[in-house]
Amino acid sequence: MRAGRNSGTVMAAAKKSPAADSATVPTGKLPAATGKPSAAATNSPVAPGAFITVEGADGAGKTTHLDFIERHLRSHGHAVTRSREPGGTALGERLRGLLLGGPDADADAAISDRAELLLVFAARAQHLDEVIAPALAAGRWVLCDRFTDATYAYQGGGRGLDARAIAVLEQWTHGELQPDLTLLLDVPVEVGQARTRRREQAEQGGDRGDGADGADRFERESTEFKQAVRAAYLARAAQFPARIKRIDAAVGIAQVRAELQTVLDAFDRARQTGKPRQASQNA
Repeated sequence: MRAGRNSGTVMAAAKKSPAADSATVPTGKLPAATGKPSAAATNSPVAPGAFITVEGADGAGKTTHLDFIERHLRSHGHAVTRSREPGGTALGERLRGLLLGGPDADADAAISDRAELLLVFAARAQHLDEVIAPALAAGRWVLCDRFTDATYAYQGGGRGLDARAIAVLEQWTHGELQPDLTLLLDVPVEVGQARTRRREQAEQGGDRGDGADGADRFERESTEFKQAVRAAYLARAAQFPARIKRIDAAVGIAQVRAELQTVLDAFDRARQTGKPRQASQNA
């Protein structure tokens, strides 16, 4: 089957082989999607709801703190839709299983780096159309475990894929829509790894002694991979300081929650002044 005119845009912008070092990365965008566009991908006025994402590498304590964040938002009278990526929809959860794998995953079912990136955005497109955009349009506060910052960190930083390829897919998938607030739970890699090991042993009822574990594909990655993921997250926080708030998650739970509460309350107060929700992270 003959490829479409723009099919090479993302491929050329992705991580290049040594033979392609001199290739020029196209600057064009993917063609407009056919059919009715989602609210998230149009330039229509932004919705009245709030979009909050929680990011962080494995072992940062996202699940624990997401519970606290959700309770805090609800206690302030906000209607909350909580979701996660990859996942959040029936299709997204199936793609999540492929992406994360697990201890029983087929070792022969390898996923290339480019395929991984495209699967992530396929899940995200469905998630935006089915969950995020409708919730924001209804004035709800969306609380999401990971979003596109995770793609820049894991597929960009960890896998080494070109950020320009990610940006092309980002623009095509959700246009100018960005989270209003991103809470980056940051821990040193060694701290995250130790926490992950303790969690796995607790889930298994202790070390089985056979060298097996319950880690997913990303948790099984090397320390160098995880260092690159953290560096990419911190670079994003430095690039977008108004949106991304770094939280030191290496301290005790009470301290983390106190800082989260401070950030959330300040965000809530700013919204109560009448400032509309911004679609662009540069606003």
